[in-house]
Amino acid sequence: MLCTHLERDCVIAGGFDGYTYHIDPRTSIVTSRHRYHEGCVLAVAVDDSYILSVGEDRALVVFDRRGNTAQHIRVGYDTACDK
Repeated sequence: MLCTHLERDCVIAGGFDGYTYHIDPRTSIVTSRHRYHEGCVLAVAVDDSYILSVGEDRALVVFDRRGNTAQHIRVGYDTACDK
């Protein structure tokens, strides 16, 4: 796992394999997993409504926890950041 977010009843973790895992911390059982990235999941940010993940594939995924849907946003490479 590369990144984690801890909640009272769930650990959300991003893996080397492109999956975002939902894990029950009491039992260590993976309750669900979603593969939204091609490559490593580098970071996750979580609130009550959404799970955001950023991957090595330069994609930002916004997962709606209420609607159980995901939206992919491709992030372009800006050479101005290298200056």
